[in-house]
Amino acid sequence: MPVIWYAEPNYEDVLTGRGPRGGAAVRRRALEVQWLLGLLAGPADLVVCEEPPVTAELCELLQGLQYRTPREACRELQALSDDERSDWEFSPWAWSDAAIRFGHEAGLILPDIASDQVRRMNSRRCWPGAEALPCSGIGPQLKLPVTVCSSTQEVEWAIAELERLEVSRWLLKAEFGHSGRNQMRGAGAVLKSQDRAWLEKFWAVSCCVVVEPVLQRIAECGLQWKLTQHDSGIEPQFLGAIGLLTDNTGRYCGSLLGDWCEGSDWWQHAVGFQREVVCELGRQGLRGFLGGDCMLTSWQGIRVVRPLQDLNARTTMGQIARGLQKFLQPQESAVWWHFSRNGDRERVRLIAKQQIGVTVRETGPCSEHLDGGSCLLTVSDTSQLTQIVESLRGGEGGSANAHTG
Repeated sequence: MPVIWYAEPNYEDVLTGRGPRGGAAVRRRALEVQWLLGLLAGPADLVVCEEPPVTAELCELLQGLQYRTPREACRELQALSDDERSDWEFSPWAWSDAAIRFGHEAGLILPDIASDQVRRMNSRRCWPGAEALPCSGIGPQLKLPVTVCSSTQEVEWAIAELERLEVSRWLLKAEFGHSGRNQMRGAGAVLKSQDRAWLEKFWAVSCCVVVEPVLQRIAECGLQWKLTQHDSGIEPQFLGAIGLLTDNTGRYCGSLLGDWCEGSDWWQHAVGFQREVVCELGRQGLRGFLGGDCMLTSWQGIRVVRPLQDLNARTTMGQIARGLQKFLQPQESAVWWHFSRNGDRERVRLIAKQQIGVTVRETGPCSEHLDGGSCLLTVSDTSQLTQIVESLRGGEGGSANAHTG
């Protein structure tokens, strides 16, 4: 069945009601993410994005795909018969107003779901991530001191409680996930003037913030799911685990693919917990791809798994990373790395030359003159992954949150 991949990578900004923000560079990055949906697509699929890429700028892995603007795709689909349109699967980045409107205009069959329902599903107010499971599998579920606050005074109460628990460093997270963006870190039981200024700006666009302790990121992983409607009911399908690479602030940097998790099963403690959440979202009407991030950390001297650190009721970068696995040979592993500044391409090539048996392939726009982009570094020896990521992170001025075990 051919698929219509509808891109909307600014979804978190849409959720806040502010729409896409930033200048030309930010817009360019957003377009690159839209084009990356092609990594999930086959030659018969359509990738619907705001601005189709220039073919000459695309890497080899994205060549030969069909990119369309929403208007072009809608016109093509409207020209089909009802039976022909029913052969297409519609897979939007998220069930936003724009995606639902496109589906209706194109004459596609859509699930009975409204964008405000999906907005609630994505809110940290519903899924703050307070649960922690012992890695040993023995003992009760723990509760982390995670608090949803609706005012500056409530934030003060929450950090005072963390101080009472002898937690000195805290993190404020936005209601909706931003891949590590739109967060603030602080320390102590008293808000500083700059903290209060940040909160005052924040309350203008959001009704809540999550206060939690800064936890050690021993390892992170994204569990990928799909909710599919069958005659017998809704099936939650677990698609696999993708290693999650972040910097010290929690910003997404890339993914680990292939056999990266061989001998490391900590994330399996999170599968059952997330499955229950995914089933609940299915009962509420959600369909399609979604992902839940989990973390291996330590709390009160006990190594624990935070089974649902962040919930994304939408397509995720981890899901796109799964599309890259078709380019790997059996027993191969890979780092999917996203460039953050000019010069990263050449630095990645130098790092690859210093390793034996490492191949590098572009996965996005491949022009040397373009900021941004990404690449896939493939190895046959999984033990090389940690060293490679440490080298990549060294150029960012931070440590590697890349964990293969």
